[in-house]
Amino acid sequence: MFTGFHSGNLVGLLLSPVLLESFGWRSVFYTFGALGLPMAAIWNAVVPDHRPSKGASRSTESSTDSSVSIRALLSSPAVWAIITANVINHFGYFIYLNWMPTYFYKVLGMNLRASSFMSFVPWLVMAMGSVTTGIVTDLLINSGFDRTRMRKIVQSIALLGPVIPLLALSFGNLNASQALLALTCSLGLTSVGQFTANISEVAPTNAGKLFGLSNTFGCFSGIAGVSVAGFVVEKTGSFGSIFLMTAMLNVLGAIVWNLFATAERQF
Repeated sequence: MFTGFHSGNLVGLLLSPVLLESFGWRSVFYTFGALGLPMAAIWNAVVPDHRPSKGASRSTESSTDSSVSIRALLSSPAVWAIITANVINHFGYFIYLNWMPTYFYKVLGMNLRASSFMSFVPWLVMAMGSVTTGIVTDLLINSGFDRTRMRKIVQSIALLGPVIPLLALSFGNLNASQALLALTCSLGLTSVGQFTANISEVAPTNAGKLFGLSNTFGCFSGIAGVSVAGFVVEKTGSFGSIFLMTAMLNVLGAIVWNLFATAERQF
């Protein structure tokens, strides 16, 4: 699923500069807006209305466990671990998505096409990292590796792994190639995170509600991150403090995750 998510960013970064230069900024909105129409038709034709039944016990479980309240979800430390991971992931993710072309363009002096192409590389690595990590972790869990331990290890890699390249971006005087390598390492390691997979372990019959809840916090974080980044860059002319702030949040997130995350069912 996340490979598809990252692949959409790849397509956008490749097409947007061409559309901007050839047809103006409005064409970007028209093009990607119009692409939603056939996607909606495909979705309604392909996605089933009901989950196939796999036995009476499962159906009974679903019906009896569907009334967990948001207040009850928020009372669980495991839920707050998921929310924290989502908030920190969105904070950095949308800063990268919205500001990376500007970073290459203004800080490193590249033109519009080159900056978008350079921004393309990390998302390609993210797409590969997401699907690879999903396959590997499932293989290890199915071979007997403890599920909670696996979730903690993998998400810790996703949170702590980017810290060094982010510090390099913050304090190092990097050229374009070095900056691209650092951003690629940071985003590539971020892509291995699996806090969303943990949602259906913590609340298997309320996964939709928990995903929506955690993603609400995450979206507000994404809005704040993009706005803060814009304000800081405007005032300082530098992205260094943004990279440093993201690194510090990642460390905080790793601490919260390892203290409270679990793969045991809570609801």
